[in-house]
Amino acid sequence: MGHYVRMSAKTNEYKRVDVCDGFEEVGGEADGEYAREFAGGLLMPKEYVKILADLWMDDLEMALRFRVPREAMQTRLRCLGIRTPGLEMA
Repeated sequence: MGHYVRMSAKTNEYKRVDVCDGFEEVGGEADGEYAREFAGGLLMPKEYVKILADLWMDDLEMALRFRVPREAMQTRLRCLGIRTPGLEMA
């Protein structure tokens, strides 16, 4: 979805992608990073992540609540500059 939004801003042409193999060739690394950050913001909103961090919830508990892989949750926490007990050990 992030790739779609990013590419839509550049052109009026829309494409459908069924497989991810070679997807980075379409948009490049910067576009891949944008897409990951877009997905992180969509699936793990900053406000909710901060609330859970204030409740001393660790990254694994947050990942379970947001239904995302733990690695994705850890990446989101790092991007937001939020430290949790589980993140320091991971």
